[in-house]
Amino acid sequence: MLIRRTAALCLLFVLASSIAARAQDSKADQHFKQIYTDDWAWRRSSNGPATDDDGEGRARGVRPHLPKVDLATQEAKLQHQEQVLRELDTIDVKQLSPANQVNYEVFRPQIEVLLNQQKFKDYEKPLS
Repeated sequence: MLIRRTAALCLLFVLASSIAARAQDSKADQHFKQIYTDDWAWRRSSNGPATDDDGEGRARGVRPHLPKVDLATQEAKLQHQEQVLRELDTIDVKQLSPANQVNYEVFRPQIEVLLNQQKFKDYEKPLS
């Protein structure tokens, strides 16, 4: 009986510790989350609303218009991607949780690709 009680208490302690560790993200995790959340909000706002947004950031329909492609919009995209990359440079990847280290390794190249698309003016490529 004592062994069961001790085992149950140990299990409860381990679970509580695990939950507490997950609930308290490191500053680096919080900063990284803020960066990618802000970037996603900026991308959504720059493309305009979808015809049927589900409220969770997922578009369920076709946008009723094409996105803006004028020079001012392209310059704004370039500046935004450069800013996001500068913010990513401030993060010490080793301080991120293992899951966010993977997320960082996925997110950063995406930003670099978007930045290079702006730098090399992919938006000027002909459709044909």
